[in-house]
Amino acid sequence: MKKILLLSSDFEQNVILNASLYRFGFRMIQLKSASEVIKDFECGNRYDLYVFDVKARNLNLDLVKFIRDSQNITPIMLLLDVSVPSVFKRIYYARVNDFIIKPFCPEEFLFHVFRLCKVLLGSKFELKNGLVFDKDS
Repeated sequence: MKKILLLSSDFEQNVILNASLYRFGFRMIQLKSASEVIKDFECGNRYDLYVFDVKARNLNLDLVKFIRDSQNITPIMLLLDVSVPSVFKRIYYARVNDFIIKPFCPEEFLFHVFRLCKVLLGSKFELKNGLVFDKDS
């Protein structure tokens, strides 16, 4: 079972994402602050994916820096509240693996998670909006 750490204070979003992940055998651990994530990391807990819900306009990548400076290469995905193209470069140079901009549907989130965790059910994955990922093409 893959473990995902979610740092988010959005209760409704957390419930939806947790239910979506649970259907596919993922276990999601939810924390509410960066200090909780650091403490959890220092206790030796490790995950298959880190997902951080962040504000794009006041982007703070200190937590990403902490994880990367610890020589941890676990994929990191950001959930951005709005699209601010000027921060995309900072995200890239911080060695964040992926990001998604709200609002998004659970299927889109799952697509990103499957890709980052190297999980694919079958050879084809299709989203409601028509986007198709086909590993054979």
